[in-house]
Amino acid sequence: MKRMRLGLKTKQVLGVTFVVGVAVCILSLINLVTLARVSLEEAKARNEMLASFILQRVIAVVSSPQQALAQLRADPVVRDLLDATSAYERNVSYAAIVDAKNVVVIYSPEGEGNLESQVLEPQSSIDELLQSGVFSRLRALLSDRPFEVQQTIILRSTRETFVVIRIGISMLLIWQYLMEQLMPVLWTSLTALIVAVIVSLVLSNWILRPIHILKGGLARLGKGEEGVKLDLPPGDEFADLGSSFNTLSAELSAVRAKLAGHATGVESAVDQLEDAVAVLNTNGELVFANTAFRGTVPGLADTAEGAALGDDFPYRRLVARVLETGESLGPLAIDVSAPDGTVEQSVTAHPLSEATGRPMGVMVVARNLSYLHHVESTLSYSRKLAALNRLLAGVAHEVKNPLNAMTIHLELLKQKLRASGDGGAGPPTIDAPPVMPHASIIGAEIRRLDEVVQGFLKFSRPEELLLQPVEVYGLLQEVREVMAPQAQAAGVTIVNECQPSVPKVSGDRSMLRQAFLNLALNACQAMPHGGVLRFAAGADGSRFVVVEVADTGVGIDPEHMEKLFDLYFSTKDKGSGLGLSMVYRTVHLHDGSIEVESVPGSGATFRLRLPRAEVPAPRRVA
Repeated sequence: MKRMRLGLKTKQVLGVTFVVGVAVCILSLINLVTLARVSLEEAKARNEMLASFILQRVIAVVSSPQQALAQLRADPVVRDLLDATSAYERNVSYAAIVDAKNVVVIYSPEGEGNLESQVLEPQSSIDELLQSGVFSRLRALLSDRPFEVQQTIILRSTRETFVVIRIGISMLLIWQYLMEQLMPVLWTSLTALIVAVIVSLVLSNWILRPIHILKGGLARLGKGEEGVKLDLPPGDEFADLGSSFNTLSAELSAVRAKLAGHATGVESAVDQLEDAVAVLNTNGELVFANTAFRGTVPGLADTAEGAALGDDFPYRRLVARVLETGESLGPLAIDVSAPDGTVEQSVTAHPLSEATGRPMGVMVVARNLSYLHHVESTLSYSRKLAALNRLLAGVAHEVKNPLNAMTIHLELLKQKLRASGDGGAGPPTIDAPPVMPHASIIGAEIRRLDEVVQGFLKFSRPEELLLQPVEVYGLLQEVREVMAPQAQAAGVTIVNECQPSVPKVSGDRSMLRQAFLNLALNACQAMPHGGVLRFAAGADGSRFVVVEVADTGVGIDPEHMEKLFDLYFSTKDKGSGLGLSMVYRTVHLHDGSIEVESVPGSGATFRLRLPRAEVPAPRRVA
């Protein structure tokens, strides 16, 4: 059975009520004892006086011992005195005259039966009661036995007892009298007790008000309320306590704000992770889930934090095992249903505990193995492609050397043909004029093949990047000034919408400048009848800056979009197919990305995402 706890206010009220009640009871008991003693002494005195009156009358009536009893019975005055005593004295229950053997001579009141000539048992004297202790008197008052006042008449001749006058005093009647006298006292005591309760309530509210204010402040702090302050009256210890509380509240608010900032930062960082992370409490309710986790588990995207997860939760058994054993499990390979099929995941679960060691939940970390397999496959493909690239670069070098030799010997052949046609010393062996055009064609094709080899070598050669913070606005403004003459000749207006406040990017300025020049040149060539070339830039979150190069030219056909950045691909008759390929290569060397949007006949927009500058000092990356 739970033990009931009493508040301080209740204890104070009960304490004051108890003290007042004890005081009232003690005073009432003292009053009762005093009043009982006075009532008994008064009853003794009055009845002794009545017994003396009866005694005088008995002496006056009796003339001879032989006829004394008959004379007493026959005397109406004696009987009237006895009747008056039993009838009008408030504490007397009977009055009687008995002989030496306690045989009744006269008894009053007569209505209780004919007791004359019968033995009246002797009772204790009221003197004995008055001489007894307080509690003995109180016990006697609560009993219904009478106590007597007695007067004995002794014969002078024989010195023997003649008759005894006995007046019985009823304790019950005295108790009733005492209750009548004590009733006002009891009402007064009850009133005092009620007043004491009311006064104690008022005093407790007044005295305990600072404590209630402190309690309310602590409750508000416990609910997480910030900036709690107590308004306590000055001048006592509670004011000092309130000042200390206000200081503690301010410090606690600062700590909570700091912790909230840290928690927000940690939650934001976890939310940016590619791994799926979630925290569940011991009841299986969702406490936190980052974006990756909500996108991984079906039906969890709209689940609110604090909601219970159903039986279809794929990690339910794993969480239950961790809560049961209190140990980390994993990594385990688990197949999770997804809208586009089944996804294999590597899942790890870790128990979370409070400082006291009591379990508080489980953290689940899931990693998409399909993505890792794809990354591994991509890395393997990249290694093979790099090896092939080195092989092709070697082949290109080997091709370039014979091309150089062919070019030299072709020039020598042309010189000899020209010398032969001009009338050399020996007889002509070849008809020079018909051969020269073919030699020119061979030379042009050799030069074109050499340009292809040079472009391939330039594209495949590792570049050395000088990474440094680059101001995007200044770079685009420089490109605008360089392209201004060519754009003016083509009827193209260049607009730089980039603002100087755009964050700097981390990159190689010369390579980025060449990439934007290539894009601007392609845009001008795509507007044969003039148009607008627009530069724009802005921050994309906290990691990238987006730069747009848009034109109002002829646009790009949909079938060309997939091959747009392929090496040597060009839709122009005299295009080399290297410009956009070099732009694509430059962007990816800077860990960025490039997107193209185009509607045929309405122009094209190239959108480059470049990393923001974080380290001001330049560094070299091979």
